[in-house]
Amino acid sequence: MSNLKVEVVPIKLIPHENSDNLSIVHVKGWQVVVRTDDFEGIELGAYIPIDSILPQTDEWEFLKQHKYRVKTIKLRGMISQGLLIPALEKWVEGLDVTEELKIQKYEPPIP
Repeated sequence: MSNLKVEVVPIKLIPHENSDNLSIVHVKGWQVVVRTDDFEGIELGAYIPIDSILPQTDEWEFLKQHKYRVKTIKLRGMISQGLLIPALEKWVEGLDVTEELKIQKYEPPIP
């Protein structure tokens, strides 16, 4: 049974010390680097944690090289642990949108 939860969370942008175009958002003890312009004026977002597998759609094409898996990465010297997307208007803080976004938990192959 997967314990994956893609939850709608509040967003507070913190300036990235090495980039004018990036910001940091802290979510449940994790740090996520986001493009500042994507979140200006946005109060809520859906946090997609590391080890999530996203659907193989055009929306997530930028993850194709990683087999649509969310991993910890470094962006301009800062660790980013997951993805954050702006919340839809109908979403409220605390809502679990895992099924709506069709996101699954990565399970390593058994050798």
